[in-house]
Amino acid sequence: MSAQDKWASEVYDEIHTDPVVAEKMASHLGDVERTSGQRGFRHDEISEALRHVMQNEHKLTDYDTGGTVSRRFDASPDMADAWLRLREGAARPSDLVLLEHEITESNYMKPDATYAEAHAHAHANESFNWQQMIEKEN
Repeated sequence: MSAQDKWASEVYDEIHTDPVVAEKMASHLGDVERTSGQRGFRHDEISEALRHVMQNEHKLTDYDTGGTVSRRFDASPDMADAWLRLREGAARPSDLVLLEHEITESNYMKPDATYAEAHAHAHANESFNWQQMIEKEN
């Protein structure tokens, strides 16, 4: 594991064990404009996105075997940075897209759906392509 990946994993652990982190984020994001035209992100939406990314196990493709395994997502340094900015009230536009992406994806996830199916069905990348946004920022 690289130093960056280890750091990202530590940030994920710090954030998902903080009992008030979703509340902090919601207070910072209560009036932001969303792509849907709504205003603000609710505490429950943020909590669900955090559980989806940092706690829940998902049916993922195993890189070694090509089979399906159930496990948590790997921690991402770029996402860790985004979650820290969201917590601190310093969100970039791409961080809001990340939140929309994860909420959209999480809303589709079902016990029998794989990550790839949810990603495709929910059109998470077509509507909220966070990866593409951060590549443009860097």
